Amino acid sequence: MRIRVLPTLLAMLSALFPAAAYADGPAPVEIPSVRVPQVDIPGAEVPIVDVPGTELPIIDAPGITVPGIEVREGEGIALIRMAGDVLFDFDKSDIRPDAATALNEVLALIGSRYPDADFTIHGHTDAMGSHSYNMRLSQARSEAVRDWLIANGVAADRMSIQAHGESRPIAPNANADGSDNPAGRALNRRVEIAVALPGDR
Repeated sequence: MRIRVLPTLLAMLSALFPAAAYADGPAPVEIPSVRVPQVDIPGAEVPIVDVPGTELPIIDAPGITVPGIEVREGEGIALIRMAGDVLFDFDKSDIRPDAATALNEVLALIGSRYPDADFTIHGHTDAMGSHSYNMRLSQARSEAVRDWLIANGVAADRMSIQAHGESRPIAPNANADGSDNPAGRALNRRVEIAVALPGDR
């Protein structure tokens, strides 16, 4: 009967001195796991305020003096329409420095006439370019106006944005004979702020 001395001895040494069980190096150090608690950040999704399919009546909005900005109101909704050429260079989404006057007038109007209302910023283009390109451009322009308003004190949780590209024209992009209609395209390049009005307004 053979007595297996060596394995038994190694087992005893391993129990007494754990490092002895690792011939290739020191025993690994066991690092206790740290459990990071999950933090729920509340987020409020602002409902989309859509633009009505029919034109609303234009109102006389005190403080709006820049050409290319008009204010319309109807039942439950207001619409601030800004010509794209007032805010942006052609085919660009960076707000021009000289657009500050127009945006400051809109900012003052929101603060005085619609101080607590939620609103959606809608971006539109003319029909030049592909649909995918126009969607990206109208998205970028909506974001630019939103970011400007946030930077100037409007709460981010009051607003949402929507891009429409060329899908919602308010004027013909082409004449009846198929020729280009620059005046119509200029009207279609626009940013609209649709404001949800309280029911008792």
